[in-house]
Amino acid sequence: MKRPAAKIVIAKNTGFCKGVKRAVQIAERTLAENPGRNVYSLGPVIHNPEAMRKLSGLGLKVAKSVAGIPEGSILILPSHGTPESVITVAAGKRLKLVDVTCPHVASVKRICRDLCARGRKVVIIGEAEHAEIKALKDSAPGCIIIENEEQVPEGLFTSGKIGIISQTTQSKDRFLGIVGVILKKNPLVKEVDICNTVCRDSAGRQEEAKKLAAQVELMLVIGSATSANTRRLAEIGASVNGNTHLVEKPAGNLADKVKGTRSIGVISGASTPSWLIEEVIGCIKENA
Repeated sequence: MKRPAAKIVIAKNTGFCKGVKRAVQIAERTLAENPGRNVYSLGPVIHNPEAMRKLSGLGLKVAKSVAGIPEGSILILPSHGTPESVITVAAGKRLKLVDVTCPHVASVKRICRDLCARGRKVVIIGEAEHAEIKALKDSAPGCIIIENEEQVPEGLFTSGKIGIISQTTQSKDRFLGIVGVILKKNPLVKEVDICNTVCRDSAGRQEEAKKLAAQVELMLVIGSATSANTRRLAEIGASVNGNTHLVEKPAGNLADKVKGTRSIGVISGASTPSWLIEEVIGCIKENA
């Protein structure tokens, strides 16, 4: 008797978020409108190697720094933001800048500047080495970056005024948890502005990942390990369902993972293209 096919439950929130979709569309249009010209991006436009390979196939060149880009070239600034100091250097090289910064990240930069203007010491909860955090730091000179509860300083903000924000792809629960520890370790802080700057799309995917992981035997998060929001989904899924895996593409041991599984949940990071999700789902259907 033939074994029934696995039940595949696909999350409502999959594929590019609005900010990433906008960034890719602008990058593709820029390449199409400038055939034969030097078109660079400063690092990856978005954090997905497969999507970046597609843009490279259209003629995009990826540079690690402004220093290696010839004068007069077109430079696409990444969706996760760019430090102001880098933009100044790029302008000095007469580069034509195409800014595809996610509108939400841009709004967080404005919040940083506003907090500083009102005399707040800015505290950013996020990953210190992430490109978004490096971009935000330029908008909040002297800010403090906190990655986890263990890094929360005790008594540092006594009688001071602080503004707490989040990396846009952080978990809302993680953000609020660290905020609680900051307030506990700094009970004499004078004024606190708490700005939940977690992206609404990220927060929605996180909630859906949590619910979906509890309903299935196997949970798959499609996207790149270089993507902070994708890693966060995998962490949240694993906290609910130990059989959670991050899948970058339909290769490797994916077939072995899905074989014999009765129910499979699928969600993607915000920088994962729909065509890649379809390829992974095709692999699942062939092997489950």
